[in-house]
Amino acid sequence: MLEQMQALRLFNIMEDVDKLITIRTPSYLLKHPNKTIWFIHHHRGAYDFGIQNIKIYQIIIVAEKIRKGIIDADNEAFSEAKKIFTNSGVVTNRLKVFNNVDSEVLYPPL
Repeated sequence: MLEQMQALRLFNIMEDVDKLITIRTPSYLLKHPNKTIWFIHHHRGAYDFGIQNIKIYQIIIVAEKIRKGIIDADNEAFSEAKKIFTNSGVVTNRLKVFNNVDSEVLYPPL
């Protein structure tokens, strides 16, 4: 997964579009000087489950590296956005708690 995330960071779309609006994880990892994120949810396995359900020590080390990589990449991508919207108050709260990121709720159309 971390390799795929890195590939998104390296994918250059800056010359092709004037504004980037990302929706799903991990599309917000794309770089663009005019990026807006409509954040739907975190990578739940990395944020909610962490390592508490894993019992084998070697797997714990690998899982924690992946979890940290996802969270670090998210924080970097969030810092690049001009604006961050979410689809609910719950997701706005999660962004604040997990990433110390402010966002505004923009409900999806019916």
